[in-house]
Amino acid sequence: MRKAPAVAMAAVVALSGCGKKTVVAPPPAQIAGQWEFVTKSFLTNNTYAIIEANLSQAEDAISANAKNVLVLDGTADADDPLFAIIDGLGGPCDQQVLGDVALDGTLSAGPTFAFTLTDTGPLGTAVVNGTALLNSGGTAVVNGSYLTPPGCGFNQDSGGITLGALIQPFSGMFSGMLNGGHDQITATLAQDENLNLTITGTDNGGAFTLMGAVIGGAFQASGTVNGQDVSWIGVFDPDPTQGDFLIYDSAAHFLGQLNPGMTPAAAVKRPPGIRVER
Repeated sequence: MRKAPAVAMAAVVALSGCGKKTVVAPPPAQIAGQWEFVTKSFLTNNTYAIIEANLSQAEDAISANAKNVLVLDGTADADDPLFAIIDGLGGPCDQQVLGDVALDGTLSAGPTFAFTLTDTGPLGTAVVNGTALLNSGGTAVVNGSYLTPPGCGFNQDSGGITLGALIQPFSGMFSGMLNGGHDQITATLAQDENLNLTITGTDNGGAFTLMGAVIGGAFQASGTVNGQDVSWIGVFDPDPTQGDFLIYDSAAHFLGQLNPGMTPAAAVKRPPGIRVER
């Protein structure tokens, strides 16, 4: 979404037709950038959604079009409920495919982010309305809530926003074992200012390059690895104790995780979930 970068707006003094001065205050924060939000349903036990978005900002108006929003489904890990296992793609209208989801919102004093998430898919259209209170710097969610009216064959849902954070651009070296340990991966990630991503690395010693795009705290990248066409969805866990990428195929089947550093065999840790609770 940096194609429409944030507007760093100072207070503007304009003269009206009657000679009066009108002061337009700057927005309470600048929040444009890569965001990862986690929501938890109050009505369906242990159910989460991970919303990845590249937010643009023009004064107090916030937006992300369908190319810049990615929704993933998650279920609380049975062994550690602070984490959720990603087990599906898309919103309620998408039938487990990456759907057409767009986000629009307004930033007000607090700073408070009021948003509408519109999901259009094979089953119809659903609209999610929510509000998130951000920290004073506008870089993380303090708390929040959402409401989804009935739609696409599902009952009304409501819940809270458990986590949300501005994600730094992807870079650096990562490694891990994918496909049940059959693929020893080393990878270097490089993101440009237009949110394009290049991944260069090795799989069991054979070089590969994947190209793709960054969406919030996730990426989609494709190419050829050891003669096989691959399409990866990578989801970043921004928790300070994690900092890894969970890697899935295009149908959200878990392939493995890539951890910071270049020692693939050592990159084995907790069950493969993303942090969803403080």
